Amino acid sequence: MPERVPNLLRITLWKGERRINEDASYKTVGWIAKCSSRLWEVIVVLRVCKAEEASRIVVTLDGRLLCDYVEVVETCCDQAVSTGKPVHVFLRDVSAVDPAGLAMLCRLASKGIHLLASGVYTSHLIRAINPTGKEQSNSSTAAGPSSG
Repeated sequence: MPERVPNLLRITLWKGERRINEDASYKTVGWIAKCSSRLWEVIVVLRVCKAEEASRIVVTLDGRLLCDYVEVVETCCDQAVSTGKPVHVFLRDVSAVDPAGLAMLCRLASKGIHLLASGVYTSHLIRAINPTGKEQSNSSTAAGPSSG
């Protein structure tokens, strides 16, 4: 007969019910039930950094550019434009852009803001926004916006 381990937990799913094998200890069963019933929340963050250099202002974005953050980024860029210096938006570590974020990038490009990107995904988005590639398709900026 196999040796019984007291903290061994075997959960069998049967018709949507949780049936617990007799080998499971009650403490472990309670812990599993509490953890598995908890709803996990995913926190999405976008970091916006603004650096004022002598000849330009660089707004650097890291994270996910979603509709919740469009207003913040656009306000930051509008404030930078009001200084009269050229403004560069650098998508340094942006992992996702939703339709609202893409629309905002198009608006920023139409205002004359230079869009820079360091990743394959964001570089593709920048090229799609500005297919001529005059100033905004800067794949050489992967080292950072202060290299030029």
